Amino acid sequence: MDFSYAQVQPQALEVEKAVLGALMIDKDAYLVISELLRPESFYEPRHQKIFDAVRQLSMNERPIDVLTD
Repeated sequence: MDFSYAQVQPQALEVEKAVLGALMIDKDAYLVISELLRPESFYEPRHQKIFDAVRQLSMNERPIDVLTD
């Protein structure tokens, strides 16, 4: 039997958290990574949603920080 399809995708949840944290701290961080990452780049679904929200804020020229509503 071929079990290659049952393997878990590579994941680095701590790296995902670090990227999202950097986006909240550095106002220019999204500009640096926007060409490299998409929501699907994140393994954790919650991280995908957060990154998508950051992307939407950036597209709407809204501030990206921990206080954004």
